[in-house]
Amino acid sequence: MSTSVEFRNLTKRYGERIYALRDVNLKVEASTFTTLLGPSGSGKTTMLKLLAGFDDPTNGDILIDGKSVVTLPPHRRGIGMVFQNYALFPHMSVFENIAFPLRARSLPEHEIEKRISAVLEITSLEDYRSRYPAELSGGQQQRVALARAIVFDPEVLLMDEPLGALDRHLREQLKSEIKRIQKQLKMTVLFVTHDQDEALVLSDNVVVMRDGRIEQISPPKELYNKPQTRFVANFVGESNMLECRADKDAVRFGKTAVPAVLNGSKSGPCWVMVRPEHAEITTTGAGSLSGVVRETIYLGESTRYIVDVDGREFVIKQQNRGQEELAVGSNVGVNWEEKSSVVMFE
Repeated sequence: MSTSVEFRNLTKRYGERIYALRDVNLKVEASTFTTLLGPSGSGKTTMLKLLAGFDDPTNGDILIDGKSVVTLPPHRRGIGMVFQNYALFPHMSVFENIAFPLRARSLPEHEIEKRISAVLEITSLEDYRSRYPAELSGGQQQRVALARAIVFDPEVLLMDEPLGALDRHLREQLKSEIKRIQKQLKMTVLFVTHDQDEALVLSDNVVVMRDGRIEQISPPKELYNKPQTRFVANFVGESNMLECRADKDAVRFGKTAVPAVLNGSKSGPCWVMVRPEHAEITTTGAGSLSGVVRETIYLGESTRYIVDVDGREFVIKQQNRGQEELAVGSNVGVNWEEKSSVVMFE
């Protein structure tokens, strides 16, 4: 059974001046996968600790299924947790590791066997039930940790950087596994990471955090294509940021009008964001902006061009379809569609 989670005006302060969280409000709907994304020190793990009951908030409230849990001890909150370091008992078999939270709840042995058999199948660990952690790969250990966290049917599953210790190939494998299991069991998941790829692939919603505050809450596609602040634009993916000025007629970079859509009548200094893969490079020199190729980087399926535009670096990522690579020093034009840019006033 999954359920909703809500943080209301949540603040965590250490001493008088050190804030880990500042007046955070967030509603996580039942059966959704929500990722807390941000740099170190942004408050992601603090939110999980407060929700799990490992620490107490300075102010605010935390609700699970509409009921406040801030006065409940951790074992009464119905929460499962998966950590980066797995926290498996080395002297216990896979079966015994997974059985631990069930025995702590005094379940009968036949129910323990039933539940573990089911979760071993879900996590593809049927053939490993008698092995010990030292006999397992990193990915298998992580699946055991996940199985242990979900075997008692927690209302909410918390995952704190669970893939951080794995190599790239295993991370890709586990991402697919985690998403499959979440959908199959319809769990409510809060996932903490600083890896934007993990956030975009796994999540129904991504919460970008910075300095203890929420910068933006959006589904992955909207977050990437329509960031609301320069911080989000730069943290999630790569972006070109042009310092421009908006007036009633156009958005201008210097004296040149650039493709951009203004929502409302706001004017004044602004920034125009363009993703490298949304920009086009032309050899004729015709385009919204003109520049000179300063560097080319072959990436296999694409080529990354760094173009000097009026003394500023502009990055373009162009798919390779058999065309010749532009030479360093080439005069080029740079263009993009209006719908591909985002105007930000800050």
